[in-house]
Amino acid sequence: MEGVLPAAAPEDVLLELEERSRHLLLEGLALIVDGLVVALPRARAGVVSTGLEPALLAHATSECDELDGPASPRPPSLEEVLARLAPTTAEGGGSAARLTPDLCVLPLRDRSGGVRARLFVASGDPGTPLTAVAVHALVTAYAAHAERELRGSLEQQQLDEQVRLAEAAREVVRRVTARMDLTASVPAVVTALREGFRVATVLVREYADGPGVRGQGTDPIPASAREVRIVRELCARLWATQRVLAVRPDDVQGAAVSAEEVAALRHFTDAAGIGSALLVPVGFRDRCTGQLTLGDVSPDRTWSPNESEMALEIGRDLGRAMRNASSFAREQRLTAEMRAVEAEKSSLIATVSHELRGPLAAIVGHLELLSTTGAGSDDLRRALAPMGRGTARLQRVINDLTLLSRVGDPAAPPPVAAVDLGRLGQEAVELQRATAQLAGVEIRTALADDVWVRGDAAELDRALSNLLANAVKYGREGGRVELGSTVHGEEVVVWCRDDGIGIAPEYLPHLFTEFYRAADPHALERKGTGLGLAIVQRIARRHGGRVEVSSRPGKGSEFRLYLRAAPAPVAPGA
Repeated sequence: MEGVLPAAAPEDVLLELEERSRHLLLEGLALIVDGLVVALPRARAGVVSTGLEPALLAHATSECDELDGPASPRPPSLEEVLARLAPTTAEGGGSAARLTPDLCVLPLRDRSGGVRARLFVASGDPGTPLTAVAVHALVTAYAAHAERELRGSLEQQQLDEQVRLAEAAREVVRRVTARMDLTASVPAVVTALREGFRVATVLVREYADGPGVRGQGTDPIPASAREVRIVRELCARLWATQRVLAVRPDDVQGAAVSAEEVAALRHFTDAAGIGSALLVPVGFRDRCTGQLTLGDVSPDRTWSPNESEMALEIGRDLGRAMRNASSFAREQRLTAEMRAVEAEKSSLIATVSHELRGPLAAIVGHLELLSTTGAGSDDLRRALAPMGRGTARLQRVINDLTLLSRVGDPAAPPPVAAVDLGRLGQEAVELQRATAQLAGVEIRTALADDVWVRGDAAELDRALSNLLANAVKYGREGGRVELGSTVHGEEVVVWCRDDGIGIAPEYLPHLFTEFYRAADPHALERKGTGLGLAIVQRIARRHGGRVEVSSRPGKGSEFRLYLRAAPAPVAPGA
């Protein structure tokens, strides 16, 4: 689009800001030192950094000594001055750390009071000793300017570093939360950390994966099981105390470590070609789950407090990501196993039902033949009657098993036709009315008018019939069963309640399990296969709904079938 310029990458902007702030610091210090040398002829002045910051050096030499003839004393060279600047601790405020007639050293402090650099002035003119009050006041004033310049630059650098590290942390969180697969996220995470911390090597290790190291920037590191155990135990201790460990060839800072632990750390850093490393524990809550290693090729690399703090925060983020990824993988695995078991069970049920149909059909045929040819024999009729009832019961079980397998098939397309729920309910009631009269149970209806649901008419008819048959079976003589429906927005609730024996709370979680029969003696008196409610639940799930139950022993039960509402079909020509 015209007028729109491409934005620079954030890391490029940050790098430019940091380089600019360093350049401005050197330029500002150089101006201060030049002004000091002009104010003090025959002087040599400069700024030498100390502490954790990279060396900052600015110096200037007065050229006035050449105008005063050969008798003028020669100011000491820069090398001579630096040789005399032994590390000293400044004593309060802006006072000089060292003050002699020919050498004055003043500390330049940051806002926390730490000495970050020293301003020195060396004079080769005995006639103008640096111990003079006026000269010392002048040097102190210039030192105050240099200190302000130094503080501003350091604060700018710290701000730039904080922004850069925060950007790296955000990128890590974004990468590891976008995908629940830590292995796939590691390359992007490593790239973000290398750019954010400006290191050559980033290693991410998850203890759940065993002794291997996952990461980028180095080949796999060979290590003995003992060395792996030592570093792992060290990381667990670091996690417990919420610390990181800075490892350099001649120094280990951040926590107390044993010689054995130092040797193990040296092995890893040497094998990875790392000069200076930051060992970061990775974990979640009270458990250390891995480690993060940031490595720089330079043995002189130091790690700022900002870097240590942000690295520990990233260790927490990675720990949460590892936990979430592990939980997700475990859930996926269990879901796959459950689906496999469900598919195996459905296949077994379908196979058994199919294999039973053939022999049962032969039995039914021969029973019919015997009942026709031997009708005159009372003994034969008495023998054939229970055989007929048994085969009829087997046929119902086989039909239930076949339906259970069909409605539980995850590959079957979901039913989407509009079904008149009121008509299905009335047909189910009429089908069960004769059985209810024999049991002394009254069936009432409270079905809403003109209610349509999405589904398969035959399957929903079976679900309603099973609910009614179950209510009649476990109802009490002289009691009643009620079938009704209500509409709640996009959902239709079909409820079937009775005032029968009820169900004890300990049996409720298992009601919809195939072949389950409650151990209640009153319930066991009623014959059944334990498939009716299992079929209702599978039909409900297949229709995108659910079935719920509430019951009290001796007070009856209520089953609620939740289905998706559908608009009434438009009649042709309407």
